[in-house]
Amino acid sequence: VITIASAIEGEDVVYLHAIAALRADHVARGLPAPLFIYVPRRPERFKEVAQTILANGLTLLRRSELFDEALSPADWGRAPPLPDVILGDSLGEMYFYLSMGDQVIVGGGFNPKGAHNIIEPLALKKPILTGPHIGTIEYPFVEAEAARVARSVPDAEALAQALLVPPFSDPKQITSFFEAHSGATKKTLVALDRLLGNSST
Repeated sequence: VITIASAIEGEDVVYLHAIAALRADHVARGLPAPLFIYVPRRPERFKEVAQTILANGLTLLRRSELFDEALSPADWGRAPPLPDVILGDSLGEMYFYLSMGDQVIVGGGFNPKGAHNIIEPLALKKPILTGPHIGTIEYPFVEAEAARVARSVPDAEALAQALLVPPFSDPKQITSFFEAHSGATKKTLVALDRLLGNSST
């Protein structure tokens, strides 16, 4: 399962290329097709993205038609056939979409506007891929890439190739990185105590 989070205008062709490459690879190897969770950045794009996905010959289920508001399995009824893509056409549920993915592609990085937040998928221990435009998230992306828990790829073909191999990091690596770069409030209070203690002597 691969979650594409916060996909913005101009990137759909990149992600559709990766989806096609992965599906072809899995079919050739006799493996079950991968499931993609596709979450556009803006609600104004929900309909357009749905139409684009369908126009590319993929099957689609929309979040708005798939689950009830409470996400309660008891109320889902009979399960529909598994689609190629679940479209995340809802607001305020990014953690839900991220939690389903084995890997996360963070949107924005294949557009000069720049990539979006990587903190949320890292908090859920998900390895991250994004495009080459990481200036908007230079911190913590540079540190995350050095720790091998996030990776930037230059184009659609490189993204497809990165997805054709096992994830480049595991939850233990991500946990270690996240713990080393979190807890700012506690660290600040400890530093203040130390500073104030030193100033009173």
